[in-house]
Amino acid sequence: MGLGILLFFIFIAVFAPLLVPISQTQPFSSPVLQAPSLQHLMGTDNVGRDVLSRVVWGARTSLEIMAIVFSSRWPSVSQSDFCLAT
Repeated sequence: MGLGILLFFIFIAVFAPLLVPISQTQPFSSPVLQAPSLQHLMGTDNVGRDVLSRVVWGARTSLEIMAIVFSSRWPSVSQSDFCLAT
């Protein structure tokens, strides 16, 4: 289950430009705090930015940070790091 979630987030991160072609930082001329619609599936925030694009690009940033942290810790990872102490 956990691997499936991780693979889903990796898929979202890799294909972010194709999934949400709307810029995550550029405000729209539409009203702010717009409810979800066909144009903005998760609505807009208080500045008028698309919430879905911000979530998808945020997932990409989170995965990049996770990869950096994990790769910096990789040589010192042992089996005991993944087990609960009894």
